[in-house]
Amino acid sequence: VAVSAFSLYNYYFVPSYYKSPDWRALATYLAQRVQPDDLVIQGAADEAFTFYAREYDVPGDLIYLPANPRQSAEEITAVLSAQTAAHRSTWYTVNPPPHWTNRMVALDWLNAAMQRVRQTSIPTVPIAQYMAWGHSTARESVPVIFSAASGSAVIELIGFEVWQEPDDQLTLWLYWHPLTSSAADYKVFVHLIGTQPQPATQDDQFLLDGLPLPADVVRDIYSLPLENVSAGEYRLMVGLYDPQTQARLTAQASDSVTLQTITLP
Repeated sequence: VAVSAFSLYNYYFVPSYYKSPDWRALATYLAQRVQPDDLVIQGAADEAFTFYAREYDVPGDLIYLPANPRQSAEEITAVLSAQTAAHRSTWYTVNPPPHWTNRMVALDWLNAAMQRVRQTSIPTVPIAQYMAWGHSTARESVPVIFSAASGSAVIELIGFEVWQEPDDQLTLWLYWHPLTSSAADYKVFVHLIGTQPQPATQDDQFLLDGLPLPADVVRDIYSLPLENVSAGEYRLMVGLYDPQTQARLTAQASDSVTLQTITLP
């Protein structure tokens, strides 16, 4: 891959360019998470990114979008429609320069057409991952059914995936199978529990942020801030409750399920 000599010269020798993205940190992060059938979009059209992505063996297909400040919105959306349909997931990083009039076209399209499943950053570099709405296979399988006080089954937790992000947050994907339409009435709580009974951090929200629930398995996204959480060992716990009465659903004779133990450095 040809690399712009001007771009690399700036990176190494021009002091004002030192505020540019930390390409090494970005490439390291993507190399650890991107899959071979993923698409990686870099918004600034900087060839230094391509150099470091190849140097650090970032898998997947890499493209610039916008490719330049003159690329039309119609062309950008046409590329997105074709490329996202051909890949498992889409990563977007390094925003275009602020003076590009087409700088928001790609992000606006991704946020409207796909599910944002990850939002994180390394210093000065935002990173977002998008996937098509719908079911995909969970990495960890923990099939468990949550039931109401009457004993009627409400929803099944199929599995989960979890990552510690570089900006001090925990990204969690939960895979749910609603068993009744009333599942939409409940809120999900995700707690990180240490030595104290109170959560060290948490995220509570309606399933799919209150969007209509399909009858099939859905992927739901949660984010837990970690910046004020002390180092140690924690249990990652999940449950559901009625926001009107605060009554929790039960699963396996308990009102919550421990997904796994997480050690924070």
